Amino acid sequence: PIVLIIQTLAFLFYVESKRGGFYYPSNVKYSDIHHGIIFDFLGIVIGRKPDQDAMIKKDRKWFLRQTWLQKLMRIILTIWICILYFVCFHNIDSHGDDQLRVSLMETLGPIALLTVLWIMLSLWIAHESNLKPSIPPLTRLRKINLYFGEKYDRTTSAYKFLRGYLASTEKHWNLSWINVVLLILLAGFYASIPGITRMTVGDPSLNLHNKKFITAKEWEVEVGALIVNTFLMTALMYTVEVQYSKHMEHYREWMYELTMFLMNKDNSISNDTLLGDDFDDQFGENEPSYSEGREGKYFPKNLYLSLKRRSNALGWLEIRSFLACQGKLFFGEQELPILWVLIITCALTIFILYRVFFIDGSPVQSVLFNGVAVLTLICLASLIRIMLIATKFEDLQQRQESLIETQKFVMRCDKVFDTEVSDYEDEKE
Repeated sequence: PIVLIIQTLAFLFYVESKRGGFYYPSNVKYSDIHHGIIFDFLGIVIGRKPDQDAMIKKDRKWFLRQTWLQKLMRIILTIWICILYFVCFHNIDSHGDDQLRVSLMETLGPIALLTVLWIMLSLWIAHESNLKPSIPPLTRLRKINLYFGEKYDRTTSAYKFLRGYLASTEKHWNLSWINVVLLILLAGFYASIPGITRMTVGDPSLNLHNKKFITAKEWEVEVGALIVNTFLMTALMYTVEVQYSKHMEHYREWMYELTMFLMNKDNSISNDTLLGDDFDDQFGENEPSYSEGREGKYFPKNLYLSLKRRSNALGWLEIRSFLACQGKLFFGEQELPILWVLIITCALTIFILYRVFFIDGSPVQSVLFNGVAVLTLICLASLIRIMLIATKFEDLQQRQESLIETQKFVMRCDKVFDTEVSDYEDEKE
C-alpha cells in the first residue's frame, strides 16, 4: 500500500516539464523507447492515455500519461487496496485473541488468499516468452492475396486477416455479464462458508455450535473477512477467466475459422453478398458481425479457400504459421501460472485427505475444511477447463490435416487442374 500511495501521488501530480512533478526519478532515460510500463503496479488495470505512439519522440513519455478519469480510478483503487490490507492485518492480529471465536479462514485466510493472488499475477506479468528468430513484420504479407470460392471471385490479403486477428484480440473482447455474475456469486459462496457452517452444522472445535451467520462480538473480523475474501476470490477467478476466454478461447475460434476455409461449402452468392473491395473491408479492424447468415463469429459461413492456387496455399501457410507462433508465445506465458495453480491444488488436496483420515471428528463441521474443499473444487474446475481446451486443439489439428488431405486428393483427381496455368495466373496478378 505504501508503494501504491507513492505511485498514485507521482502520476496524479505529473506535469509535462523537465522536473516532472512529485517523485520524478532522474535516473530513468525517459527519451528512450519504452514498450512496457515501468514503476507502476496498477498500470495493467488503469491503462494509459490513448493515441500514444512510443516510436514518436514526443510520445516517448506515454507510460507517464493518464487521463483524469484514469487518475480518478487509480485513487479509488489505491484507497480500496489500502482498506483490504488493513482488514487483512487486523484479522491477523485478531488470530491471537483467544476470546474471539473465529476460524482460521477468517483470520489468516484473507492474507493467504492475497498472497496466492499476488504470486499468480507476478508470474503472469514477469514471465515473458520470446521466439528466436523473431516473427517477421506482417507488412510482408500484403502482396499475398487469398482468392475465395470456386471461381476465385472474392479476395483479400493475408495481411488483413492477421491484422483483424490482432485487432479483435485487443478491442473486441469482453467477458459476458453472465460469467461475471457467476464469478461474484461463486466468490460470495466461498467467503460465506464460515457463516454457513456456523448456521448449519457448527464447529465444535471452536465452540461455534448454534451460532448465527454474523455474531455481535466478532462482527468486525467476520464482516471484514467476508468482504475481503469475496473480492480476492473474484479477482482470482476473473484473472483465470480472462486468460482463458481472451486468449485460449479466442485463439481457438480464429484457428477454427482458418480451418473451415479449407472445407468446400455452398458458394452460391446472393445479391447482398459483399464482393471485391467491399468484401476485403471485412478483414479490417471493424467490429465482427454476428448476423444470421454466419457460422462463425468473424467471416461468412460459405467461404472456401482452394489450395489449387499457389498464392492461396502460400497465404494459408503463412497465416497458419503466424497463429502457431502466437500460440507458442501465449501458452509459454501460461506455464508458470498454471504450475502455480497445480501446486496449490495438490497442497489443498493433501490437506483435505489428511483432515479426513488422520484427525478425529466430522470434517464437515470444520470451517477450514469446508472452505478448503470449495477452493479445491474451484482450482480443479480451472485446470479441467484448460485440459478440455487442449483436447479441442488436438481435434482441430486433426480436422486441419483431414481437410488438407481432402484437397490434395481432389487436386490429384481433377483433370482440369493444371499447375503451370495456375502458377502463371498468380505470377501475372
